[in-house]
Amino acid sequence: MIAAIPLRASGGVMIEVLLSSLIAYSPAQNTPMCGVLQGLEEGLEAQYGETPLIEWDVTTAEGAPPAILRLYVNPKTGTVTALTLIERGPVTLGCLSGDGKGFRAAPRKEKGQGT
Repeated sequence: MIAAIPLRASGGVMIEVLLSSLIAYSPAQNTPMCGVLQGLEEGLEAQYGETPLIEWDVTTAEGAPPAILRLYVNPKTGTVTALTLIERGPVTLGCLSGDGKGFRAAPRKEKGQGT
């Protein structure tokens, strides 16, 4: 979902500027697609109506910068995007962790029910 979002950086800077800051996804190298968080959030809301719902701290490898996983959802359409947030100096990057359709509340199990 992220790659198709038309984005504008602050001050009206066009999408080409933001795309030049992306790291191309390479399954062979297991490299995620990342971009400046502000632009990604603006694009998620404008294109898909997705807004932040929940976030939590992610355990990272020793020596790696701390990270946060944040879910963006549109409850009307059921789309969802997960971004891993990483601080890089004065800039926060958002890296695509996953996206999909069919966002819904998880069913609750009654006490005593198995998995």
